[in-house]
Amino acid sequence: MARFYLDENVPVAVASLLSGAGHPTRATVTVGRLGRWDADQLLYAADRGWTLVTHNRRDYRALHEGWLAWSPRWREPHPHAGILTLDKGHQLTAGDYASTILALLATGGLTLANRTYDWFAGSGGRWVQWRP
Repeated sequence: MARFYLDENVPVAVASLLSGAGHPTRATVTVGRLGRWDADQLLYAADRGWTLVTHNRRDYRALHEGWLAWSPRWREPHPHAGILTLDKGHQLTAGDYASTILALLATGGLTLANRTYDWFAGSGGRWVQWRP
């Protein structure tokens, strides 16, 4: 079971679909965190062990890179629970987004902690682990 936190740019309906599949999911709007800085959203998710889901690939890649650079300097390990970035547009529905996240989890043996995975919708969709 994974736990997810949806950034404000991901349709809220994805939360109910993932929760219905057994993965507790929260959205920024439901926890009252709309308009917060991306770094604050990542820290909020990390403190709760939630994998962050977003469309904001560029900003969260930069945050992930910074997180990895600074983590060894912290007195206690502070992993984040992973970042999933989704392509935006392409006439995709909340069901499409939830299905692709569930397909990633179904691959088995997957480690989300301290990793970023990008989903590209073209050519039938594919997940790629991003490495800085």
